[in-house]
Amino acid sequence: NGHLYDNPDTAANIALAPWEHLFVAQLYLLMGDKIKGVAELEKATAFESEEKLYLLAAYTYEKLGLDLRAMNELKKVISINKSSIKGYEALGGIAFKIGDYDSAIKWYEKVISLNKKDSITMSKLAELYEHKGEGDKAREMWERALKYENRKEFRGFPGWGPSG
Repeated sequence: NGHLYDNPDTAANIALAPWEHLFVAQLYLLMGDKIKGVAELEKATAFESEEKLYLLAAYTYEKLGLDLRAMNELKKVISINKSSIKGYEALGGIAFKIGDYDSAIKWYEKVISLNKKDSITMSKLAELYEHKGEGDKAREMWERALKYENRKEFRGFPGWGPSG
């Protein structure tokens, strides 16, 4: 008398709620079956418009190395919630990772427009500007980050703010 989820193949072939498809996808992925896991992720997000579901699907796609699929799910997040800091942060992170610095800057700037004191995102923007060779913008962003952040890793950064 086993539970439905003891066999993901059985669960995948019956009508499930979107969150159940997400759970079955995770089971497949844990078992190493990427193809079936992705198929279940697609089922999970096909009919449901829920921010958290899209965030979880995006996270899973990103961990599988399916960055474009992850970005598509994240764009669904921000279409539902124009103020989703998590959605914009994740889009910026993936864009940064794949080397699309202009898009990463756009997404991170949106995060800062929603949270004007987000020093972590400001430091990410500073890194992006450094990658692009825009030293003045990088320095300005580091200074803004330091203004709002007093964590140890920011203090004493060569040429930026107080030492110690």
